[in-house]
Amino acid sequence: RAYPFRSPQGVVDGVVLTFSEVTALKQAEAVLRRGKRELEDLVARRTEELREKARLLDLATVMVRDLDGRITYWNTGSERLFGWTRAEAEGRVSYELLQTVFPQPIEAIMAQLLRQGHWSGELRKTAKDGRAVDLAVTWVLNRDAASRPASILEVASDVTERNRLEEQADRWSRVFESSDFGLAHVRASDNTFIEVNAAFARQRGYQPEELAGRSLHSLIPPELWAEAAAAIAGFDDVGHGILETIHIRKDGSRLPVLVEVTVLRDAAGRPESRVAYALD
Repeated sequence: RAYPFRSPQGVVDGVVLTFSEVTALKQAEAVLRRGKRELEDLVARRTEELREKARLLDLATVMVRDLDGRITYWNTGSERLFGWTRAEAEGRVSYELLQTVFPQPIEAIMAQLLRQGHWSGELRKTAKDGRAVDLAVTWVLNRDAASRPASILEVASDVTERNRLEEQADRWSRVFESSDFGLAHVRASDNTFIEVNAAFARQRGYQPEELAGRSLHSLIPPELWAEAAAAIAGFDDVGHGILETIHIRKDGSRLPVLVEVTVLRDAAGRPESRVAYALD
């Protein structure tokens, strides 16, 4: 700082200079600037993490409802799966909106939820367009600061397609096992039996487990191998075909058969296995 020094007549005769140590002040300012930058970086990282979590959350099907079943939160995943917008869903009773079918009385499920704090199971709900949707769900009980039950978080996975495939597989299994005509499932890569039903095995004098893993060629006379191989190649090209041939029974006797073959393909379209329907 500079202060003028004046004579009695008011004339400036000189200047008095005073000096202050500011190193500590500059250091403090630098620390504050660095702290500000670090705080801004931290806030930016946290904000991006929250955005990423929100994006991930929207990939799932999530809702929150109060203890009366009224929806208080409805995420993008729920909108996408059920077709109801957030504005349409929030405030509605979820069981009524989605026509929920429970595996047991809702009172029993709620009792378990209140007792254990969580519940998992499968529910069937109805989308806005009338589609039935099968869901594997987990409910988690949320409590307030006083530990009183406050709301229920539901996270759901769509298992409709899985259940459909399981039902198809179950129907096929029942048909396969109980059918009076011969059925065989053959691996395309090496022409070995994956499984055969009781009728197919019985017609050839075997138990089903005796043929599993054996080569198809073990049932075909050697002089017909080339003919069978050509027919199989043609089936693989077009996906289906019929062949009249001869099979060898376990006792060595021969059995004329008519075989209808359907080729099953993998996701890339390559032959994966074949299902054969055989009549003697």
